[in-house]
Amino acid sequence: AAHRAIGKDKKALPVGEDCNMECQIEVNKAKCPCTYEPCSRKGKCCDCISYHLQYSELPGCVFPPEMERTYDRSFARFVEVFGNKTRNEKG
Repeated sequence: AAHRAIGKDKKALPVGEDCNMECQIEVNKAKCPCTYEPCSRKGKCCDCISYHLQYSELPGCVFPPEMERTYDRSFARFVEVFGNKTRNEKG
């Protein structure tokens, strides 16, 4: 079975036909750091990513909490936050 590393902890996730793609909305909601409360996409990560990408944005979960709260989800803001950090500084 094919696997790929993903996320900070680099856990191997199955890809292709071994991949269970059922959305775990309640699990995702519990982990979602987005502070935009009327959001209808909370817990639906695929929908959230698609929504933000169509506006040349990234979801709030990729930003540190203090930046997420500004609701500036632009690519430029992401680069401003992370562009000058080295791999070691990211932790």
